[in-house]
Amino acid sequence: MTTPLDEGRLMAAVLTIYGRSDCRGCDALVRRAIRRGVPYRYVDLERDAGARAHVRTLGLDELPVGEVGEVRFSGVRYDLVDALAHPATPHPLHGHPSDLH
Repeated sequence: MTTPLDEGRLMAAVLTIYGRSDCRGCDALVRRAIRRGVPYRYVDLERDAGARAHVRTLGLDELPVGEVGEVRFSGVRYDLVDALAHPATPHPLHGHPSDLH
């Protein structure tokens, strides 16, 4: 099974990181995106009720929540940020579709 990252369709995609001001993992993921040159958008769930509702519909309850194209994840997933920085690299979730939400 391939994923959108495997197929290289997300080369110019923007990673959306949903988080809160007291979330150290959120800060760490943002720093990783900056260091790796991955375009990102940070959404503060404390200030954006629509974003909170969206994250709830994803069924992901661990912050940060990341979304790029059809790929959604929760927790600090450096491997996914790195895959976005290097789209020719095999996707770290290849063969593990249960990790994609």
